[in-house]
Amino acid sequence: VGLGGVEGCAILLPHPTGGEHLIRCAECGYAATAGAATFRLPPSAQTEPETARPVPTPGCATIADVAAYVGVETSQTLKAVFYAWERPGQGPTLVFVVVRGDLEVNEAKLRAVLGGGTLRPASDDLIRAAGAEPGYASPVGLRVRTNLKGEGVLVVGDRSIEAGMNFVAGANREGYHLVGVNYPRDFAVTLLADVAQAQPGHLCPRCGGRLEVEPAVGLGRCEKWGTRPAERTEVGFVDAEGRQRPLAMGSYRFDLSGLLAAVLETHHDEAGIVWPPPVAPFDVHLVSLARSEDERAVAERIYARLLERGLAVLYDDRNESAGVKFADADLIGCPVRVTVSRRSLEQGGVEVKARWSKERTVVPEDALAERAAGLLDR
Repeated sequence: VGLGGVEGCAILLPHPTGGEHLIRCAECGYAATAGAATFRLPPSAQTEPETARPVPTPGCATIADVAAYVGVETSQTLKAVFYAWERPGQGPTLVFVVVRGDLEVNEAKLRAVLGGGTLRPASDDLIRAAGAEPGYASPVGLRVRTNLKGEGVLVVGDRSIEAGMNFVAGANREGYHLVGVNYPRDFAVTLLADVAQAQPGHLCPRCGGRLEVEPAVGLGRCEKWGTRPAERTEVGFVDAEGRQRPLAMGSYRFDLSGLLAAVLETHHDEAGIVWPPPVAPFDVHLVSLARSEDERAVAERIYARLLERGLAVLYDDRNESAGVKFADADLIGCPVRVTVSRRSLEQGGVEVKARWSKERTVVPEDALAERAAGLLDR
């Protein structure tokens, strides 16, 4: 499954032992990585905005505790998540993320919104230096930046804060929360963006169906770096109008072991591997069952002809039985098996068999190379 995302794209193979997660909709076919998936929030009930007021919330250490104490669903709370944002040559910057209480922050989306860098959990000292109280924090009452480089606290609001009213949020005072909090009346954000993690059961962004999550193997990834690396190194180009422009940069990465595992997982049978011709290590497995010098000479001649045709050939001339050689050929799984034996020569040629087929045909020696090439081009 090839997937586009906020930081690039990925190639995933659904598999029960995979270490990545694929989020998809069975109804319309929408699919995305866990780091890029979006979802649709259900419409919120329209009520009159209340006046924000503090209420005591003693011993409420989690969002679930606060919601239960106040008597609301977690979807009617606002969660504060703090990160230390680090970039080359700069000290850590506090990033205050506000998301609806029933959702989690997707760090891949957040990094993309910020334009790169690394994220780690913020310390309590960094949080308190911004005027917020760990465990009871909200942007209400804080001086919020108007842009990424401005003064004040950098607050990123997930779009879920628009999907509801009269939220319960921290009061920046230990043991207290605010009820009746509404955005944008009661607080501001620096950036409003989709930074929430899609979960099973969330609504598909395309059709509204329910999203499902399944494990997958990552095979490749392309990442967008943007123009900032080029700007830092002063690498650029001049456009058609004569203006200096920075290069848009990125990277492609393929997991060769993962790709190999995916091929083997999807192309095999009870006897062994069935290599697809484009990725097979050898095109032809030449099995010699020759017993006489004349028969060996034919096998050698055929080997040379296949090589002249540009085919990669695995030549088995071991002193083993036909059963052992055929079992090994099936296990190795080259796309085409060519067998030279007394029986095939008596029938006018050599035996040709595609690994994915049970059909065996005897082909004249002069037509063998074209026949093998034709099977490889299927």
